Amino acid sequence: MTAVLTYCTANISASVINTLLEDSQKIENGSKFLSLLRTPDQEKVDPWGTSPPVEDFETGFLGMNEDDIYHFQKKFLAEKGKTIGGGIQGDWMAILDENSAAQSTVVMYYSMDKALWDEIHEPNPGYQIPGTYKVRDGDIWWKWRIPFKHSLAFHITVWNGGLDEVELFSRPEYTGPDGVVDAETCFKIMYRKIPDPEGVF
Repeated sequence: MTAVLTYCTANISASVINTLLEDSQKIENGSKFLSLLRTPDQEKVDPWGTSPPVEDFETGFLGMNEDDIYHFQKKFLAEKGKTIGGGIQGDWMAILDENSAAQSTVVMYYSMDKALWDEIHEPNPGYQIPGTYKVRDGDIWWKWRIPFKHSLAFHITVWNGGLDEVELFSRPEYTGPDGVVDAETCFKIMYRKIPDPEGVF
């Protein structure tokens, strides 16, 4: 299983982080997939994901926004990616922020080459990029706030799936007023337990 670098932009207790690391794996064939980066100068990185339990620590990314994290990760992987080994994914990142503890959510980001997107959708130029995203250095970076217990299943689905899965989890009707994706409904649609109003699945 590959791993996603995970950052705390607020001081998050170890108990909350351990809940995320444990609950995310409670699926069939679940495994660790979040690699916790505590400080910018951290020497040892868990290339296949961090194992719980972790101890309390003071984050080195306090108050940083998603653009700060993006630029840090890009530089970090350019400088240290080859020495880390394992399966750190440069097209993903995850953030625990000031809302994560209260909501039991992690903010997950996934990227795709915008040129590839444009090529795929060239026959339908009016089709808009779905969801919450930002284009950075030629890549589309989508953003979702996902409940802890669905984070691994979400990661696997988007990583192994395609644009239909990206679009499904980006539909505004499945994002609550608190910004949390109703992943449970999305999975029910994917597995045809309930009808898809859009007729995609």
